[in-house]
Amino acid sequence: MSKKIKLILFIVIGVSLISILLFLLFFRKTAQPSNTASNQADQYSSNNVSSPQPTSDFSIPDKTAATMTLKTKQGDIETNNLYKNPIENLSKNGIVFGKSNDFIISFFPQDQGFLITLLSPDLAAARTKAEDTFLQDLNISKDQACNLKVELGTPFFVSEKAAGINYGLSFCPNGKALPKQ
Repeated sequence: MSKKIKLILFIVIGVSLISILLFLLFFRKTAQPSNTASNQADQYSSNNVSSPQPTSDFSIPDKTAATMTLKTKQGDIETNNLYKNPIENLSKNGIVFGKSNDFIISFFPQDQGFLITLLSPDLAAARTKAEDTFLQDLNISKDQACNLKVELGTPFFVSEKAAGINYGLSFCPNGKALPKQ
């Protein structure tokens, strides 16, 4: 294999692993024992923005369907079918449907949650691009997006200062400002 192909494979595998790790970091709901790790988990969760929770199970749509329906406490939201042309398939029917050098956008059907991972040190620009892609790919309004479960963050290797916090969508009431870079 040429060096370019090996580099591309390494990057794709690395991004996939980061997506999975961020999924586990943001979405994993396990009981924590009462020790120092528990205190750190409590401190972490107090820094997070709470997101609306889905109200019922999600059925994976057929690839031929034009739309899919997400359930929220505020009612159903019809979106484009993200399973029609996923960029990458993840475990447990999760998918990556938005990807650039600046961000990765994933969907996880277990909780009907979205994970937006910012990969560019210019977090503000990456957030704007990711949010625009998110709205366009789902074909929903900002108001509808605010009713979905969306975690938006960045890994430690991109920004030590900003890592580990759910910033949410910038245009939603629960959205948090990014730290100054």
